Amino acid sequence: MPLIQGKYARPLAMALEIPMSPIAGGIFGHYIDVYFNTEPWFTGILAFAGFIHSIVTVIRIAREVPPTSQG
Repeated sequence: MPLIQGKYARPLAMALEIPMSPIAGGIFGHYIDVYFNTEPWFTGILAFAGFIHSIVTVIRIAREVPPTSQG
């Protein structure tokens, strides 16, 4: 199966990266909590860190978009 290339690759990567950051953080945090018996601390902390990563990603994407001309 060939890799996705062209004009759809970047939007697809952004669409997957933004929601998967807090989900992955929550999942990894859950397993760390189970291992250390500290539930729900690592789950919350890593999910929050994933959420912050998503916000930073949205800001980075917004800065890359060229401004539109008014008029």
